[in-house]
Amino acid sequence: MPQYTYKARKTSGQITTGTIEAADRRQALQRIQQNGTQALAVNEAESARTGRAAKWMKGLQSLQNNRGVQSAEDASQGLPRGGSPRRETAGLGLLKRLLELHSSGMPVGDSIRTLSQRLS
Repeated sequence: MPQYTYKARKTSGQITTGTIEAADRRQALQRIQQNGTQALAVNEAESARTGRAAKWMKGLQSLQNNRGVQSAEDASQGLPRGGSPRRETAGLGLLKRLLELHSSGMPVGDSIRTLSQRLS
């Protein structure tokens, strides 16, 4: 389970910091509030966030590098190439924005909802 670092304010007004283990950011916020404190900032610990972000970036880079390139296996089977370049560019832009929002600590579902609202 990922670790989250947080800064919270107790009812007495004192600011506290610490780490908490939770499945996602929303659950971490709920646990902090159950302790009788008000969360000021909650961020995923660097080790887990760096690993996920690096994985996403590697995937995006491989998409960019392979755009329009047909593998030898696909060519031998007569499979068509991917979609139009305009469509691929739009998809990459969407994935990049999704990665930026998620890397900032926003859950994926909320990131998708935000991007959907921006597009409409």
